[in-house]
Amino acid sequence: MMQLIDAPGRIAGGTIMLSGEGAPVDIATLNPRGEAIRTIRGRRIGMIFQEPMSSLSPVHTIGAQIVEVLRLHLKMDRQQARARTIELLRQVEIPDPERNIDRYTFEFSGGMRQRAMIAMALACNPGADRRRADHGARRHHAGRSAGPDLTDAARTRHGGC
Repeated sequence: MMQLIDAPGRIAGGTIMLSGEGAPVDIATLNPRGEAIRTIRGRRIGMIFQEPMSSLSPVHTIGAQIVEVLRLHLKMDRQQARARTIELLRQVEIPDPERNIDRYTFEFSGGMRQRAMIAMALACNPGADRRRADHGARRHHAGRSAGPDLTDAARTRHGGC
């Protein structure tokens, strides 16, 4: 849907229609490396990957990575983006967000990394979100994972969809 699979992977057929801002767009027809899909990713569609370490940079702080998303997609200045990042970290229940914003990925537990990914996915108030990205078989659990619960709670506090 977000065209993140490298060649030889491809969309073989069908359409993926995204509406809400202007005319509906068929995502399946967009250049996977083009400006149009990059504008949609993060701003209109959020992704929370199963393994945060495959998506988060080990050489940048958690805060710097979320701030970058906010500055790129919402054109915030550094101060606004930092304040918003602290708010997002608080919403996904990362303790002491004023301090933890400046910590590196490897300093977080797996669960805290997942929360940081949720904060990043929600940063731009996307209209659609993929709650889990299993790149193997879909697994269904009788219980609920922390990801969707935190996502729902943050969306409620955030005023998102």
